[in-house]
This record gives sequence, C-alpha cells and structure tokens, in this order.
Amino acid sequence: MPKPPTLNELKRLEETGFGKPYPRHGLKLLYWFAHDCLYFDDDNEMCWQYDPEERYFGFHLFENRIDKNGDQLLPEVELDYYMVGNLRRAGADDLPDYVREDYIQNRNHSERNMDRIIVSVDDEWFDRVYVTEHSDRTDFNKEATYCISRGLIMIIRRLTLENFLTETGYWTEEDSDQSYTEDDDDDDDEYDYVVREIRGWTLEANTDLITGYSRLPSDSDQRSEEESVDSSGDHDEYENCCKCIIL
Repeated sequence: MPKPPTLNELKRLEETGFGKPYPRHGLKLLYWFAHDCLYFDDDNEMCWQYDPEERYFGFHLFENRIDKNGDQLLPEVELDYYMVGNLRRAGADDLPDYVREDYIQNRNHSERNMDRIIVSVDDEWFDRVYVTEHSDRTDFNKEATYCISRGLIMIIRRLTLENFLTETGYWTEEDSDQSYTEDDDDDDDEYDYVVREIRGWTLEANTDLITGYSRLPSDSDQRSEEESVDSSGDHDEYENCCKCIIL
C-alpha cells in the first residue's frame, strides 16, 4: 500500500488544503500539537508531553481498519496508532479555546469537526505524525492524508499562531488586520508589530506573542449528546450533517 506523502515545508502544507477553509480546525489542532503535545529530546525524538494511552484531550486508539474499498488509511506497523481531533470526544474540552472556538460558534456547519491527527506511538515518543480528514461519516480521505515531518514540526514550533495561520492560507491579509485593535497599542510587552513578505504581498500584522484568546462558553451541553462510532474507531458528528463525499 502506498504511504501517505510526507510534508516538509509550510508551503507544501498550504497547498494540500488541510484544515481549510473556515470553520475547519485542523491547522489550529496541528499548531497545538506541535507546541503543547510534544518536545524534542537530545536525539531529536518527538517525546510526548501527555501519554496518548491516558486519553488526554480526546486521544483514543485508532484501529486502522480496512475500509469499504478494501484499503487501510495508514501503513501496517507493529506500533499502536492514536487519534486526536474529534471535538465531541471526552477530554476534547481540555483543548485550547482557539482550537475549539470555531466549532462552538458554527454548530450547524458540516465541516467544523472533520479534521484529525493520527500518531504512531513507540514507547515514550511519537514515531510518525499524520493529518487527515473525514470523507464521509465512517471513512477518511486517503487522498487528503499526509505525514508531517519532524522538520515541519520544528518549523511550526518557531511560529506564533497568527503567523502560522497566515502562512498556511487559513487567514488572509484582511483577517490578520482585523486581529489588531486600538487596545493593543497599550500592550507593548505582549504584542510586536511586524511586517512580513508572504506570497508576493506585504502583510502588516499585529502578532500576538502569547497567542491569547478570550474564553468562550462551555460546550458541555452538546457533549451530552449520544456519540456514534465509525468503522475506524473514531467518534464523529456526521449523523446530523451531510453524508456526501467531501471532495
């Protein structure tokens, strides 16, 4: 079975379209994962900050089952796969507000909860990191599944959230300009005004060096709804949405 393509650069990640457009959450999820879910040891291994087996943040075992077309999403390996990103899973409430806010504000949007990260776990580190998306209620899109290299993880760790979302095409110049308000002028210790050249045009953006977001209301009421299980071992929210194939 062909392995998913490996992404080594931000430009390649942008070109895949993963996590876009709004209100998809995959890019914000990937940013959180790179910054808060792992660290690099002296041997450049991606060590987990939180053991996926403990199911923090909604991590759960991904069984890599054979789909209705007779294929597996990922290579057959002797390591366990774990998945995170289902915002309806127990534990997902502990994800940062910036990952969940668009999901909360767009309750009827069919694409608000379609993105996932899958990792293979070897002892105390992540062996491989994959991103993918649901193609329908039960299966994932093999053509939109990619391996994220260690080098790309390192690049993401060096960026602020605003810069990452801009350089991957999630935010436009207008979106970035709107993130700058008059009140920010007084917060010199927290904000840095930067000018960057991106894709041939100049972006002037107020970069939030601490990537803070205002807290949103809890989504605990919706979390009480009954979840369904798909053939890949993931709980999704597609029972109330369009069940057509997402191209």
